[in-house]
Amino acid sequence: MPNAVIRRLLRYLLGASFAVGVVSTLSYATTLHYELRMTAPAFGAWWNRYEFYFMEGAATALGLLIALRVGMFFSETGSGRRAALLTLALDAVLLVPLTRLCAAAGRVGADATSAIAPERIASLAGYAAAKLLDKILIAGVYFVKTVGFAFLFGLGLFGAVVVGASLSACSGGTLKAAQPSPADPR
Repeated sequence: MPNAVIRRLLRYLLGASFAVGVVSTLSYATTLHYELRMTAPAFGAWWNRYEFYFMEGAATALGLLIALRVGMFFSETGSGRRAALLTLALDAVLLVPLTRLCAAAGRVGADATSAIAPERIASLAGYAAAKLLDKILIAGVYFVKTVGFAFLFGLGLFGAVVVGASLSACSGGTLKAAQPSPADPR
């Protein structure tokens, strides 16, 4: 598969995961599911049940895809293209377990009650607007932290695939233990 096709596929996947992530994050933070439940009760109930998982999954997918795109930038060879396709397949297979792991890692850190932001936002915008902005800020930071952890996992996965592919190519398809040279005194 040519590099242009892979890049186009990654661009579409990045755009889709970004759009789903932003919509579900804003929906979760602004409790949009209440309005959906009034207009379309069945869809609103379904969206209320899964919007948080959409947010976590889209953040993880976005981080993995950004890592893959960065890895492809540094690996422009034919083996890098094959490694990118293999990594994309591994990303798809590992999306659900990595979503749980990255989302749990995204929840680690300072809690929102100890932040100074709610008081400052309330003094500038008023209480009702500050409450909404604070919820959006918390959900946005959680989304970005999840993307960051997924990015790190994605870079590690791409690096492992590239190293495995280069080791496999150097040994003719089979992994062999390094043999000391005759001049080596070991």
